[in-house]
Amino acid sequence: MVDVFSGRTLLNKDGDSVDPEEALRNKVVGLYFSAGWCPPCRDFTPILCDFHTELVEENDPPAQFEIVFISSDKTAEDMVEYMHDLHGDWLALPWSDPYRHDAHLADTMIGKAVEHMFETEDGSKDEWRGMVLARAPIMNTWFYITYEKDPVLYMYQLLDDYKEGDLRIMPDSNDSPPAEREPGEVVDSLVGKQVEYAKEDGSKRTGMVIHQVEAKPSVYFIKFDDDFHIYVYDLVKTS
Repeated sequence: MVDVFSGRTLLNKDGDSVDPEEALRNKVVGLYFSAGWCPPCRDFTPILCDFHTELVEENDPPAQFEIVFISSDKTAEDMVEYMHDLHGDWLALPWSDPYRHDAHLADTMIGKAVEHMFETEDGSKDEWRGMVLARAPIMNTWFYITYEKDPVLYMYQLLDDYKEGDLRIMPDSNDSPPAEREPGEVVDSLVGKQVEYAKEDGSKRTGMVIHQVEAKPSVYFIKFDDDFHIYVYDLVKTS
């Protein structure tokens, strides 16, 4: 992880410059993509503070773990205020550093098959397998994801679950060849096309293809009439 910030400067909570090679050497590093204008981020940050404090400040010896905040705030002043009000004693990439907007930092997750662990209110756990489709617009720390069990479009702040171990990227999922299809091949772009879906009871639903997933071109988002959900389908030619 030190290599990711090679040649750059990080800041501590007081605004002092820190050499990343010294601060991050031999440590597990968590990248925290967040912004003060994002309500779910503000809800999660105190939880992350408690986790960081317990792991680093209250452990003896302290865990070799560090967090680097990657801001999506609208101004440098907003970033400083957010860090001062809610953040723990960790590091941050300067707001002025263009590397904040480098797609590589977050987009390595896009197109990956994942296993996502959910915990219900009664404490039981359920693991769903799915695919990360894209980053959400505006809310840059959130991702679109769909699951085999329920092909609806979900949106989660996946980086948090990934760091906590509840989201696991399947090995080699991004490099493996596409699965065999019988019959078929990937359809050409269908965005904007009207579609009709026949249900098991014989009734039909009409809708429109609204998006093609860049990371996996055979996957489309479909919005059906009189339904507020977005459904995710892997479409192939049938003849």
